[in-house]
Amino acid sequence: MNQREVATVLVFSFILAVLGTITLALLASDYNNSVYEQAENQVSREENCSTQMRAFGYDPSTKRSQREDGDAREKRAEHCKEIRAVMAAEKAAALTQRQVLFGVLSFGFIVIATGAAVAAAWFTRRQADIANQSFRATHRPKIVVHRFQANTDPNTKHIGASFSYVNAGVTQAKIVEIGGLIFIGEKPPAIPQTQRIDNWLASGEARDHTLTSEISDLVAILDAKRTERGFTSDDIMCIGYIRYEDERGIRRETGFCRSYDVSQHAWLRVKDTDYEYSY
Repeated sequence: MNQREVATVLVFSFILAVLGTITLALLASDYNNSVYEQAENQVSREENCSTQMRAFGYDPSTKRSQREDGDAREKRAEHCKEIRAVMAAEKAAALTQRQVLFGVLSFGFIVIATGAAVAAAWFTRRQADIANQSFRATHRPKIVVHRFQANTDPNTKHIGASFSYVNAGVTQAKIVEIGGLIFIGEKPPAIPQTQRIDNWLASGEARDHTLTSEISDLVAILDAKRTERGFTSDDIMCIGYIRYEDERGIRRETGFCRSYDVSQHAWLRVKDTDYEYSY
């Protein structure tokens, strides 16, 4: 969800809050009107009570009545007491109903406001996660192989190769496996040497790795002599790969290819080869 959609959700939540406030204000106004009507009804009922008292022979405008007797007074008192009790019960019921309604509406308003706040926080967090994923997708690690050096085992006189690999990307990389092979010819005749590795390489960090072979340096010298005399000879090649993962677990790989130069005792980069790649 983009920023425009998040802003839309926030505006919608604000509108709901305003509508809830207006609704509560209208209900409060309606409650005041209801109380005023109840007061008017109470006055009207009191007047009815006075009228009924006159029917029993008592005039409330005078303190004494010649036609009033003991039974009339008792009936009048009981009747007025019943009217006041009914009025009090109706008023209490109306007040309780209003209080319950206000409580329900207040709770609903709180739930809506809380839901809107939680939704806004979730959308904001989601936006941050999407931005972080986008950054990691465009700012990836990249393993580069360089500083190839030829070495010879002092005991066996076999040719070897040592090189460095560095994370030239902007995010860290998890090195999973390194494989390589030194051979004579155009195609590798055997399975490359592999080494399982499980370590993280930060941006700009470099590590070293070494490959060995069963090829003697004497064979390399003889092949070089044959080439000088015009005979064809196969090159000594070194190929390999480095498999790694980014922070999202996406598998990536870098391949390399070098050719051995006897006269320089060095590994030289081979151009236009399928063994040089990076993805």
